[in-house]
Amino acid sequence: MIQIVRLVGINSLADYLKNRESVKVERPKCCQNAGCQRSGGFWRHTGYERTVKEGELSVAIPVERFLCKYCGLVVSCLFDFLMPYVIFSVKSVGVVVQRYAGSEVSYRALAEETAAVESWEDDGGPRPSHVQIFRWVERLGGQSGVLLTYVQRVAIEANRELLREKAIFCPNRWKAFTTDKQLALDALLKLLVQSSLCCGGGEAAAVEWLHRYFSQTRSVCRAILSGRKLRLSAQQRAQHMNF
Repeated sequence: MIQIVRLVGINSLADYLKNRESVKVERPKCCQNAGCQRSGGFWRHTGYERTVKEGELSVAIPVERFLCKYCGLVVSCLFDFLMPYVIFSVKSVGVVVQRYAGSEVSYRALAEETAAVESWEDDGGPRPSHVQIFRWVERLGGQSGVLLTYVQRVAIEANRELLREKAIFCPNRWKAFTTDKQLALDALLKLLVQSSLCCGGGEAAAVEWLHRYFSQTRSVCRAILSGRKLRLSAQQRAQHMNF
């Protein structure tokens, strides 16, 4: 099981490098195993290192693990600038997703700016990074219609500007072979624009905001960019992004 961990002042790989000597991950308070759910039972377990890439940086980051003494559940605590099973940081993914959604460019052109990687998706071998970029865009685009509904609700509740423009089209929609893919790309761009209004940043920063919000919000609680669902602690589910 994986939990996304938020640490005050640690919002990026650069922040981590500046403060890593003082970084301390607290053990989970309550077991999320449906058959357990007991408090105060986690012991520090053997951890591991995972590599994260962002721009020219490639850093090995220790991942803390904890074992529930009651049921044996092992929890890996991942910093919120990382994604499960993806070697790139959230910021790196956000930059390329935004570029594809907002400007006319090919996956291969974007791939020239991104090194080839290995990850759990690659079956242990190298894969051209344009395929990874395609997957990131597809994952977020395929669920953008549903996510946009949540983000619009956030905008209303937080008294943020609500996007009124309906005719928003992705510059790369003409490349899509199906109408569904065209609509997904349009929805992706609209999602990023609305998210940028919610977080008060650029549309690339909006992808980071989306990742953090949906990995913590009670109603969804999943890592939207990883392609896999997450189970988080009750405390994390209760925490929403601060606007």
